Amino acid sequence: MKLRDKKNGARIPLLAMATLAGAGCSQSPDSPAASAQAASQRGDGGLQPVADAPAAGKTTAEPTTGTNSFVFKADKPLKSVSVVGTFNGWDKTANPMKVDGDGVTWRLTLPLTYGKYVYKFAQFKADGSEEWVVDPSAPLDETDKVNDNSVLLVTPADYKIPASPNDGKTASSVLLALTGARDIGYDGEKVILSLRARPGDLRQVTLKSSGARYPMKLVRRDDLYAYYKAAAPWNRKQDLTYNFELADGKNVKEYGAGGLGLKSQPFKIAAKGFQPYLLTDAPEPLRMNGPLTTQKVFGPSWAKNQPIYEVNLDVYKFPKGTAIREFEKHLPTLKKMGIGIVWFMPLHPRGYKKGFGSPYAVRDYADINPDLGTKAEFKNLVGRAHELGLHVLMDWVPNHTSWDNALIEAHPEFYVKDAKGEISQASVWPDVAQLDYGSTGKWNQPLWNQMRDDMTMWVRDYGVDGFRCDVAGSNGKVPAEFWQWLRPQLNAIKPVFMLAEADNVEVFPAFDMAYSWVLPPVMWDICAGRKPASAIDDALRQEAAKFPAGAVQMRFVDNHDWHAHADWDWGKRPAIDTKNGLAQVAPLMVLCATLPGKPLIYNGQEMSFLKVDPPAQAEARTQSPVWPFYSALTELYRSQPAIVEGSFAKIASDHDDKIYAFTRQRGQDRVLVVVNLSDQSQVATLKSVALSGNYRDWFGKSDVKLSAAPAVKLAPWAYRVYVSRAKE
Repeated sequence: MKLRDKKNGARIPLLAMATLAGAGCSQSPDSPAASAQAASQRGDGGLQPVADAPAAGKTTAEPTTGTNSFVFKADKPLKSVSVVGTFNGWDKTANPMKVDGDGVTWRLTLPLTYGKYVYKFAQFKADGSEEWVVDPSAPLDETDKVNDNSVLLVTPADYKIPASPNDGKTASSVLLALTGARDIGYDGEKVILSLRARPGDLRQVTLKSSGARYPMKLVRRDDLYAYYKAAAPWNRKQDLTYNFELADGKNVKEYGAGGLGLKSQPFKIAAKGFQPYLLTDAPEPLRMNGPLTTQKVFGPSWAKNQPIYEVNLDVYKFPKGTAIREFEKHLPTLKKMGIGIVWFMPLHPRGYKKGFGSPYAVRDYADINPDLGTKAEFKNLVGRAHELGLHVLMDWVPNHTSWDNALIEAHPEFYVKDAKGEISQASVWPDVAQLDYGSTGKWNQPLWNQMRDDMTMWVRDYGVDGFRCDVAGSNGKVPAEFWQWLRPQLNAIKPVFMLAEADNVEVFPAFDMAYSWVLPPVMWDICAGRKPASAIDDALRQEAAKFPAGAVQMRFVDNHDWHAHADWDWGKRPAIDTKNGLAQVAPLMVLCATLPGKPLIYNGQEMSFLKVDPPAQAEARTQSPVWPFYSALTELYRSQPAIVEGSFAKIASDHDDKIYAFTRQRGQDRVLVVVNLSDQSQVATLKSVALSGNYRDWFGKSDVKLSAAPAVKLAPWAYRVYVSRAKE
């Protein structure tokens, strides 16, 4: 990601008026499906809605798209206009509009999969400039505290009738029994089953299995769907059959494998070969991985309990040409601080054509920026890191190059071309050119080979241990198939660790870790008093529903993108108070290090948390007032297997709006985390009788004994981490 405003990050003054026909959109449920992006855009793992009462024994998919007519009216003639949004990866070339005879009204009709989208209109002027504007006739996305975007909700035809639990009219198009491996829970005695329906559409939902009835509970809802769950006994000795009874007004129908009707063929789970993804305890508000179980995480064994540290050599103010060899002197203090993985922002030569020399405008993938040092010095640095037990990641930019990259002249076929045959810029970044990896059946194999050869060279010849890959997901143009093809070839040299700058499910399992973009805005909202602490549950559920088991989320409160925007007010985020030492940052970093995932520390945080550049002298870190906190935090993450691979269980308290508490457990190893996310002192009673025992107060450095349902006293923004001493 660039050290500049994102394509959809700035509030743009409206110079034109845009309208979406038919009060936002007009939909035809019979239009063709947009198959390539359906699963990722729906956010339901690719599961298809089930039709109304198909033939016995068959399940029929309803249409999953609607036809949406966009209308943009400019105040003067424009060169061109496009619709850009989450439905096309913010690609301004993907969906150009057509102009009416008046020269100012632009139109486009698109088939879009049912779901919620955000979008803008990209207008291109005669002078070559462009501007992206929101749609004044559509609502803004209020859930996004960073960007201004218009919202589009695409719904099935049967959503045109207002939802009511008493009208007898059930929206059958979205009924779906969730039968994926991630959707069926089992705790050894009961199976937990789920149903998706339209929000507010049903009076009562009942699970029917083996002649018994089990009321289903509404556990989650969003703009498009409601999700119900219930548990039924199952000994796993014989197949389980079940269906759902749906009450809508006076109408009561069954929904099963045969669809919706008075009677329907049941769903079946075969006992033979059944392997539950979740081992779940229904009374807990939120649980992942399961009680007393181990969840193997993605990645090589050397990486699993290693905190990651991001290095931006530009901010160290080293003399020109010395940064790499000077930073080598910092490696011992990073080791002392408990860092395990050192990620360097791009070290390649930079392009200045059409730009300012962003490190993400790469001019030569096979060389080192002479302003930072030499290839020999970098090889020495990697060798020294390995001597200390550290591992090194290079930042890699596969989506685009600078305009003065030699590939532009040598291999113009490596790049995306516009209608005139000219190489296209990448997204809204004028200083970089878009690489073209091809598409299914037409892959640009020579480009794939070139990128592979450059990456394997750094692993094979310089000892690099993996890569952080910029714009790696669907927000860019690098297909998942490329990563799946590349990863085994890197691992053939040695086991590497791969971090994707993305939060898209398709990057796994080729990558080991992705960005947790969901959690940080939630934490900021909690600190600002806009959301309760329990909002973290929703963020974790969203991640758990999206990513495969073992996929690692990178947790952070700062990184180079956000750090570069002055005063932390970019994108309407609240400034985090750093005037009083630890302030709010410490409890947030405790969460980053103890929630499922891997913590990131951005260089400089260890000096005074945020907005402070790192020291030129390595030992200055050890004099920082927050050095003890970070050293203890990284030691906690490295030393406790329960945090890295253990189960997660939310612990309710009598102050869930202010207190966030949970356990991580692996076998008999348990870590209890209690965090006060408010500016007031709290005394929280934890509602779990299973917490009694002997613990070590990790940051307090004392032994404590907790009773069942203990009361924990916390100062403003305080935190407690208790490590079980049961095995002693």
